Amino acid sequence: AETLADGVIIRHNAASGILTDALQIQNTTAGGTITNAINILETAGTVTTGLNVGAGVGTAIVLQQGESIDNTTDNQINLNLGSAGTLLLTSATSSTISNSA
Repeated sequence: AETLADGVIIRHNAASGILTDALQIQNTTAGGTITNAINILETAGTVTTGLNVGAGVGTAIVLQQGESIDNTTDNQINLNLGSAGTLLLTSATSSTISNSA
């Protein structure tokens, strides 16, 4: 069995400067469709973590309209909705948010 540490590495090694997009996926063909821009799946073996946002990353996820999700404080998940934002949970059954500290 072969063990590899990394499949693909994108590294910004400049002493200074900004790398705006380390990975950018674009659909540039009119009428074209990308079904899954990123598809993480397991067909054999094990995928332990589908997506890992490591320590030191400010905002983990920014959504289409600018709302964001971050976990910069341990044991706290921030849903940044903006001043007029609404958190909407939809379900065919019941939706529950509970904290069992």
